[in-house]
Amino acid sequence: MNQENWHIVATRLLQELRQGESLALSLSAEDSLFVRMTQAKVRQSSEVQQGFVELHFFKNNRNLKITVPFTFQPEKDLQACQEALHRCREEAAHLPEDKFLQLPENHGQFHQDTRKKIDGYSLVDACLTKVQGSDFVGILAAGESIRANINSSGLNQWFGTSTFSLDFSFYAKNRQAVKGLYGGQHWQDPEFEALISRKRDQLDHLSKPLMSLEKKKYRAYFSPSAVATLVEGLSSVASREAYQRGQCAFKKLVDAQQHLSPMFSLQENFTGGQIPPFNEMGEIAPEVLSVVEQGRFKNLLCSSRSAKEYGVASNFASQREALRAPEILPGQLPSAKEMEALGTGIYISDLHYLNWSDIQHGSMTGMTRFGCFWVENGQIVAPVKDLRFDESLYHFWGAGLEGFTDKAEIHPKTGTYYQRDLGTIKAPGMLVNDFTFVL
Repeated sequence: MNQENWHIVATRLLQELRQGESLALSLSAEDSLFVRMTQAKVRQSSEVQQGFVELHFFKNNRNLKITVPFTFQPEKDLQACQEALHRCREEAAHLPEDKFLQLPENHGQFHQDTRKKIDGYSLVDACLTKVQGSDFVGILAAGESIRANINSSGLNQWFGTSTFSLDFSFYAKNRQAVKGLYGGQHWQDPEFEALISRKRDQLDHLSKPLMSLEKKKYRAYFSPSAVATLVEGLSSVASREAYQRGQCAFKKLVDAQQHLSPMFSLQENFTGGQIPPFNEMGEIAPEVLSVVEQGRFKNLLCSSRSAKEYGVASNFASQREALRAPEILPGQLPSAKEMEALGTGIYISDLHYLNWSDIQHGSMTGMTRFGCFWVENGQIVAPVKDLRFDESLYHFWGAGLEGFTDKAEIHPKTGTYYQRDLGTIKAPGMLVNDFTFVL
C-alpha cells in the first residue's frame, strides 16, 4: 500500500479530464489480520488486503459517485478507474442539477503516516498467555489503514496509521458474561493485565444468583465503556442537517430551551492521530471542536453542503455530520472508587440495542448486558437481569448527572462490515441519579 502507486493512478486519471469536468478521488485501504478466539484458543485467522477508490465526478452542476476496487497495481487500477470515469460521464448527463453542489477545492496539503508493522500473532500470544484456564472469547483485528484524497484542484492528502483492537468476553459457568475492549497503536502489557484483572473480578460475581429488579428509577454508575456506547449511539446528535429537519436530539439545547450540567463537555478531538482530520472532500476540520462546553451549546457539526443550503458557516464535518473523534471531558470522581461513589444502586458495564424513543426530547432507549450488578454500600451484591431503560439525555447529562470520573478511557471503534473503522471514543465513567428503567 504505497503512496507512489496511488499517485501514479490518480495523476494519470486527472489528466484525462475534459473541459468543464472536475474530479475528486478518495482512497481507503487496509492490510489487516483478523483472529477469532474461543475458550482461550485460536479458532480462525484470516488476512485481508483491500482498497477502494471513490470517484466523485462533477460537470454542468451534476455529480455522481462510483466506487471501484484499488489494488496498488498501477496498470490494473488505472484501467478500472478509466472505465468508472467513462460511466460517470454517461450517467451524470441524465441526472438533475444539484443546486447545493460543492465543487472540488484545494483545502491544503496534508501528510501523516505513522504506520508501523504490527505483528498480530504476537498480540494474540500476549493476550492468550493472560487468559489461560478461562472461557475467553474474542476477536483481534490489527494492521495498517490508509485514507487519501486527490482532486482536480490540486488537493493532495495522505493519512496512514497502524492500530489494533481486541473485543472480548469472559463467560461464567452459568453462561453469564462480562465484556471488555482493548486497543490502540501500541500494546501495553500492564494496561491489558489491569483490564483483565477487573474483568475477572466481575466474573467472580456472576456465579451468584441473578437478581430481578422492579422497573423504576435507580441510582446508576455507567462504566467508561457504557458511556462510550451512549456517545456512539448519539453520534449524529449534533448534526446541522438533523437540526434543520427537526431530527436533532440537541435541538432544545441549541435553542436555549434546555441546558445540560456544567460538568458535561463534549468535543471532537483529532489530536490522537488514529483518524484523519480531513473528510471525504478533503476539507480539514479543526483539531479540537467544542460541541457542548460546561453544559452550554457551542457548535453543531456542519458540512459544506449544509452550510450552503442553510446559509451558515461550515466546520468541515463529514457528509454524514456524525461525530468522528468524540471525547467527553473527565470530571472529579476518583476512578478507583466508583463503587464507593455509587453507594447503593446499579453498576452498568455495558449497553446495547440503543435507539431513540423520542428524539425531539432527547430520549433514548436501550438494554443493559454483560456484567450489570446490584451494589449496596459500595459492594457488589449480585448480578441483575438485563434491564431496558428509557431516559432523556437532558436528565443523564443534565440534572441527574452527579459526576464523571477523573480518568477518561480510549475505546477504539471496532466496526469491520466493509473495512476496519478508524477512530476512537474517549469517555470517563458516569454517575447518574434517578435513571429510569422501564422493563
